[in-house]
Amino acid sequence: MTAATKGTSMAKTDATAAAGDAVICERHGAVGLLRLNRPEKMNAFTLEISDGIANHVPLLIADPAIRCLLITGSGKAFSAGGDISRMRTDLKGPEARDRMIQGQDRAKLLLACPKPIVVAVNGAAAGAGFAIAMLGDVIVAGQSAFFQTAFLGIAAVPDLGLGYTLTRAVGVPRAKDLILTNRRINAEEALAMGVVSRVFADDQLQREALEIATRLADGPSYTIALAKQLVGRSFDDTVETYFEREAYAQSVTFASDDFRAGVEAFRAKQKPKFSGR
Repeated sequence: MTAATKGTSMAKTDATAAAGDAVICERHGAVGLLRLNRPEKMNAFTLEISDGIANHVPLLIADPAIRCLLITGSGKAFSAGGDISRMRTDLKGPEARDRMIQGQDRAKLLLACPKPIVVAVNGAAAGAGFAIAMLGDVIVAGQSAFFQTAFLGIAAVPDLGLGYTLTRAVGVPRAKDLILTNRRINAEEALAMGVVSRVFADDQLQREALEIATRLADGPSYTIALAKQLVGRSFDDTVETYFEREAYAQSVTFASDDFRAGVEAFRAKQKPKFSGR
C-alpha cells in the first residue's frame, strides 16, 4: 500500500457532492473518485446518475491536480442496470433517439477520457452497469461481483457502447454468448474471459482499487494518455497506420521531461518522480 492510501480505505477526503446525490465525487490526492450512490436501488442507472457523470467527469478531466479517475458503487452493488420501474415504454422515433444520444454522449466522455480510469466492481454489474464498467481502462472486481448483459431480458439491445467494448475485451463469440443468452458470469469467470483484469476479496477491493489508481496518478500522465490512445485505436487501424501513430507518440515521449526523469531515475536506481510534462 502506498503512503497516499494508508489508513484511508476509501474514506472521503475531499467530497464535492452531498451524500444524497446520485453520484458522489471524492478526491483522494490526485485521484478523483466517482461513487454511484443509489444503494437502496442497487445503484440502478437513472438520468440522475447519467447527469452526475456528465457533470463531474469534465471537471475532473480539466483539473490538472487530478491524474486518475476511479469509479465504484455505494453499498452492495456497482449498478444493477437501468431502473426498470422508471423506464418509459411510450418513447417513439426522434424522442427515443435523442434519449439514446444523450446517454451515448456520457459513455463517449468516459471512453475518450485522456486520464486513466479504474473501475472497481463491487457486486452486481448488469445492463447499463455492465456497460459503464467496460468503459474503464483497468477493471477490477470483488469476489462476489457478477456480470450480466441483461438487455435482451427486456427485449432491448445493448447500449452505452457495451456491444463495442465487450466485443473488444472478450472477442466476438464470447460477446455474442453473453449478450444473446443473457447468462450471468461470476468474478472468476469474468477474469478468465478478460472482462476484468484482477479479482480481490470483497473487503480488500476498495483499498486495492485506490492503490492502483494512486499508482497510475503518480505515473507519467501525458505518456499514459498517448498509450491509451494507441491501444484504443489499435482495432481500427491498419498495421501501417498503427506504426505511424506509434512512431509519432514515441517521438513525443522521448522529448518529454518525464522520459528524461524516468531514464535518470533508472540509471540512479531510484524511483522516478513524474510531472506529466
